[in-house]
Amino acid sequence: MLKMAMEEGEEQRLGVLQLRRLPENTTLEDLQRNVRVSLMRVTLSTFKLTGETQVHFPEVVLFIGQGLPPALGALWRPPQSLDNGFDHIKLVQTAPHPVWRVSQGGTEFAIKEYRVAQACDLRTCLKEAAIIYRQRHPAIVEIKALFQGEDKNSFYLQMPWYQHGSLDNWVDSDQRPKWPKVRSVLLDALLGLAHLHDHGVIHSDVKPQNILVDSRERGCLADFDISIDTKIRITSAAHLNANTTMRGTQDAWTAGFAAPELMSSLQATRHTDIFAYGKTVHAVERRCEPDDGADKGRGQTAELISALTSRDPESRPPVKDAMQMPFFAVLKDVSTKVTQKCAFCEMNGDDPVYGADEGIQCSEGHFHCGSCLTRLTKDLLKVENQSQLAQREAQVMCFKFPGECRAPGFHAGDLARHLPMEDLQALLKARIDVMNQQKASELEDQFRQRVNEELKRLLALDELGRKVLMARKDIEEEILQMRCPRRDCRRAFYDFEGCFALSCGACPCKFCGWCLADCGDDNAHPHVARCSEKPPDADTFFGSMQDFKDSHNKRCKCKVTEFLASLEPETRAAVRGALAKQLRELDVM
Repeated sequence: MLKMAMEEGEEQRLGVLQLRRLPENTTLEDLQRNVRVSLMRVTLSTFKLTGETQVHFPEVVLFIGQGLPPALGALWRPPQSLDNGFDHIKLVQTAPHPVWRVSQGGTEFAIKEYRVAQACDLRTCLKEAAIIYRQRHPAIVEIKALFQGEDKNSFYLQMPWYQHGSLDNWVDSDQRPKWPKVRSVLLDALLGLAHLHDHGVIHSDVKPQNILVDSRERGCLADFDISIDTKIRITSAAHLNANTTMRGTQDAWTAGFAAPELMSSLQATRHTDIFAYGKTVHAVERRCEPDDGADKGRGQTAELISALTSRDPESRPPVKDAMQMPFFAVLKDVSTKVTQKCAFCEMNGDDPVYGADEGIQCSEGHFHCGSCLTRLTKDLLKVENQSQLAQREAQVMCFKFPGECRAPGFHAGDLARHLPMEDLQALLKARIDVMNQQKASELEDQFRQRVNEELKRLLALDELGRKVLMARKDIEEEILQMRCPRRDCRRAFYDFEGCFALSCGACPCKFCGWCLADCGDDNAHPHVARCSEKPPDADTFFGSMQDFKDSHNKRCKCKVTEFLASLEPETRAAVRGALAKQLRELDVM
């Protein structure tokens, strides 16, 4: 509101400042900076006040956008904008989506813009944001915030700025990274791809430009605008083969990285991702081989590429098998052992250092040693923490969650490598119990909803309508439906195997298939042998399915005729109209 007035001239600027009771040397940049600081304080205060509540009820975050998926509620920053939310803004990419390099409070970010001209553009934007947020992992780009442009025609994804840029730019930069570092970044990308595949996501566009390298020279997979989340797609025959192989329809790809079968079938699978990854290694092949005359590691790149880009999709090794190939195995011999400090230990006053394989790092970079993971698991399973256990769906979270960390729970496969067997089994049992409770609750809610809908329907009917509805239910459910004759059971039954001496599957009742008489708990055969409703030429105990249906229809005709005669004329006429088809089949019209 003040921008135009501040820029109209010195007199106007001083007038605005006087009106707002601000110092005369205040600039427009000062005002914008104050807005950014205030917005940041509001956001942080909201997170602190709502705490864990917003994880399960994201609508408490103020001004959630209409139609925004609930999972993205914690990322939504309605007051933020590209113009007023950052200190410095520089356009670094124009296509296919504009990308800005910005800074905020001394930290740099990348802002990716989606221009929303039609509904499908917004769907693509929110799909990419949701995949990145749901699949949080150290080897997958992070998403920090999601906000809308002031013109309402653009949406922005705020992500960290990856210092060294894309893989292809990094290997050709002045840094000229050594071959072990290049292979290490490729391994990071493969770890990210394994995480996606484990969770039902096909990246669909693996290439050097979509692997970003951060300031630590670690790699992250990026660009998910054409990725496919098979868990939320329709799993029809078009998307799943007979062996339920994860796949999805894809109509866009990068030339030179698309597998042969993808171009002919348009079906993206794990195999097509593996092929594209092999082509990615091929694109930086010259930087993956030793250039110092050493024999260790030489010739392994071609072997990896050949395996990953085989024309036969089934011959390409799965991600986790590819990790074991010599191309990556040699890193253990040529790389310095990576160490980590356990953030939980540090908080408790200890300062131990562990090997990277002695614990787990959450997707926001907080490392937890094995003993701390065990402690977090045991705490979660305590009786007094049962409500938290249910809220978190028995997921072991980063110890900083939710106040300072938004990472998802640790993957069960990672926990299995570090937890004692008894604690892992207790955790898995708790997850099963929580899932069963959720299912029971869902069924209870569905039943309650049906009852409420039925009550509303009854209340909306007039007196005649209610009488007709109740009469229809009596005919359809109590006469036409075959049921156990015992009053305290009335279990419906459908199976007939030839013998007219029937048994209820829900209670001890034995009954006659000719007349549905309750024959007690022992044996219906004596009654069936002399049943008065049995045709004279029928077998003592057995008959065909047609005999059974004819007997049932004859019995229904008598009972329906008797029931209709008991109704008032107006109600009887309305019921005949409502059940015209069924009554014609019984010859009752």
